[in-house]
Amino acid sequence: MKLYSATASFKHKRKNSTFVPQYEERTVIVKAKSIALAEKLILKEFKCYSTDGTVFLDDFEIQEVDGCLKDGVLEVASFSRVSKLSKNKYLELYRTDLRPKDCKLRNWKHAWYQKDKETKACYNCEKTKKKP
Repeated sequence: MKLYSATASFKHKRKNSTFVPQYEERTVIVKAKSIALAEKLILKEFKCYSTDGTVFLDDFEIQEVDGCLKDGVLEVASFSRVSKLSKNKYLELYRTDLRPKDCKLRNWKHAWYQKDKETKACYNCEKTKKKP
């Protein structure tokens, strides 16, 4: 048995008009006898994940995981970008597009969901609020 990783693209949409559509790149690992079997298992998992407004964009890449656990850690995904930007400018341009700290920064409205028994969280930003 070998380990395979797959990274795929998804789009999250909601009927709530305040929800800003989100794109997700998701990486999973599977143990399989062949890459063909790994692909079958992974595509089944991507289909199961695609619920509640989440759409698989039929964009994925499967690779055999080459390496071993070192100190309990195994790298499964990496993304590199060549840039002469300063650290702060790079983070401002490329990391803040993931989810802003607050919807107000983008002139968006919060799209709240129940995160746990006491906390609501916004789909669009990192803002949370506790029950009063």
